[in-house]
Amino acid sequence: MSGSIINVSIDGRPVAVAEGATVLDAARELGIDVPTMCYLKDAKPFTSCMVCLVEDTASQKLLPACSSLAQDGMTIRTDTAQVHEARQRALELLLSEHVGDCEGPCRCACPVHLDIPRLLRAVGRADWRSARSIVDDAQPPCVGEQDCKAPCERVCRRNQVDAAVSNSHYGSISSRSVIPSLPRDLLIIENTGDLLRQAQHRLSTSLEMTDQTRHECLQNENCCAAVSIRAVVRCVAGLDVEATAGPSVEAFVRNVSVIGKLMAEEHPVMMRDVSAASRVVAVDPDGGYAADEATREAARCMHCDCRKGHDCALRDYAIAYEADQRHYAGGGRRPFEQITQHADILYEPGKCIRCGICVRITEREREPLGLTFIGRGFDVRIGVPFEGSLAEGLREVARDCAEACPTGALCVRKEAQQ
Repeated sequence: MSGSIINVSIDGRPVAVAEGATVLDAARELGIDVPTMCYLKDAKPFTSCMVCLVEDTASQKLLPACSSLAQDGMTIRTDTAQVHEARQRALELLLSEHVGDCEGPCRCACPVHLDIPRLLRAVGRADWRSARSIVDDAQPPCVGEQDCKAPCERVCRRNQVDAAVSNSHYGSISSRSVIPSLPRDLLIIENTGDLLRQAQHRLSTSLEMTDQTRHECLQNENCCAAVSIRAVVRCVAGLDVEATAGPSVEAFVRNVSVIGKLMAEEHPVMMRDVSAASRVVAVDPDGGYAADEATREAARCMHCDCRKGHDCALRDYAIAYEADQRHYAGGGRRPFEQITQHADILYEPGKCIRCGICVRITEREREPLGLTFIGRGFDVRIGVPFEGSLAEGLREVARDCAEACPTGALCVRKEAQQ
């Protein structure tokens, strides 16, 4: 930048910046929040996400703040209806290709939004203090006097994966036919007292069963291969351990991205590193699981929730701008993928918005192979050059890339298990 000073006005507030500064630089100088998802400090602008759009009042045109240079006398608005709608549409385009759940279906269905996936991970590694903290925070009805009907187990995706379930009430029926793809609005609506009733009704009306068989299926608590969440929760609540100090559970916020029913080819991907064992039968079925039983049952969880669900810029902005994933939805979606070649990080390409941040980090830090854009047009993706593995491409800056990723596409393995 040279020594010249540029005077601009943003949302009615004047600011002076050095020549060569962008509109985004000027806005941040004033403390005005302009959303960004492809911006990387001290790197050349990439201008791909288009969520940083602002309005130039003179021309009434929308400009990407991250790459538009501030001009002397420029008047910018960041808060107009046109700006809000443009950002909303940009986010909806990104969401339309997003393959992943923000929260697991089990937590969405729980009347008190118990963080079930995180609880199961804590139980799976025998971290009983953390598990107790998660249960105590939510105070789920399944450990009290109220008769919890375990709606979490009704929507557990394990039902879609395991083999046929044999039950005396309705014979042998494939779990994939028993638990169909639940309606999208069931997974994203805020909880109401009628949530279980809605789930049961929608489940029953979508099955090709006689009225009697349908009734018996819904009354039977063991008609699925779901993780026995209720028994795990009761086990944790009954342990004589102290909860970890301080807040341990992130507040529940609505889903902005939902996968829906799994495709057949996604079953082995979702089951990777997951116990293939059948549902654990408790020695004392009335008292919940013993600690070792709970640990074995927790290992059956498929980890449907996002590993960066509460550190995701896409989710935060989608909620702020009321973006709807269905606005640009087509007739189908890409399959869920998970690349596990790296010892330190996981890569889920379906969550990648192709912002190029990880590519620029590897270029800046001079990774021998690094990451690059592969393909063209709608088929472009991030990958390692020359068909290398993720471990070969990210030898030095894997954690830096994962921490800078604005979605859950790249995440640190160790933290993913917490």
